[in-house]
Amino acid sequence: MASDDELNGTERLVLLVLMAQAEETSNTRLAELGPKLDAKPREKLLRLKLIETDFSRKPMVHSLTDKGWAEAARELKGGPPPGAKPQAKGFYTILAGLQRYLNREDLRPSDVFRVDEPAPEITEIETPTQTVAAPVGTNIETLVRTAYADLAPKKGAWVTIRDIRAALPDVPKPKLDRALGEMYRIDDVSLIAEENQKALKDSVKSAAITIAGQPVHLIAIEG
Repeated sequence: MASDDELNGTERLVLLVLMAQAEETSNTRLAELGPKLDAKPREKLLRLKLIETDFSRKPMVHSLTDKGWAEAARELKGGPPPGAKPQAKGFYTILAGLQRYLNREDLRPSDVFRVDEPAPEITEIETPTQTVAAPVGTNIETLVRTAYADLAPKKGAWVTIRDIRAALPDVPKPKLDRALGEMYRIDDVSLIAEENQKALKDSVKSAAITIAGQPVHLIAIEG
């Protein structure tokens, strides 16, 4: 950036907070989280196309543009600005540690800073599960999809892996685990862990498979 476009500490912090929020943030909320965005720095960030502001809403709301995301991401590895106070230096030391983690895991800031998704709704099958026969030579992925279609109330609903196992008693556990692990890479298949561990029944826990070192309890298929 040219010298006139160089961001000051407040403007840098605004970008970082908006990145952490990962969604539209009101002027009032922004001030609660740290930096107060007054007219002059707001006009500068708008002129540089780093933020978008919806003035039609009261209070006004701000969000990062793609350029703003890129600029905020550079702050993670840019180091403290000249003349930074000790608190700011410590803050940027933490950001540098976060950047090392992103590099190590091959992640982008948008992989970390995002809005939490609602907790998945688990479809519990309390009645005896209808089993799916496994004819010789049948692809296990096909059997899983058939079992899921019988169990799920609709496409994309979450079903426990426990119930998939119960529906496929003739499929050996190692083969089913391997097939589910391979399906994890398919676009229309989602496999996740249940975040509320206290709500898990022991049978759901014991039926989980392990992906990337983490237990996975739920499956959803959109196709």
